[in-house]
Amino acid sequence: MAKATYPAAWGLTALESAYLNALRPGGLVSIAAFTALHSKSVPPARVRKTLQAVRRKLDPLNVEIETKWGQGWQIGQAGRARLTGILKG
Repeated sequence: MAKATYPAAWGLTALESAYLNALRPGGLVSIAAFTALHSKSVPPARVRKTLQAVRRKLDPLNVEIETKWGQGWQIGQAGRARLTGILKG
């Protein structure tokens, strides 16, 4: 899936946009995959904090990031469809 550019009104930082691009294809994204998006090594708490910010910004769009404990995070099929519809206009 191509990397999307998100509306400025969503208020996503470049890192938050990278997280959302990692989540959009729908598979589970591990903490290691999110850590690799940072320019330097970061603790897991930093990844969770960034995910929290993305969740907060997606909440008005009714897009939920699901936690699969011990595995990673994903956006469900309905959330991905909603995002695709919003981005297509």
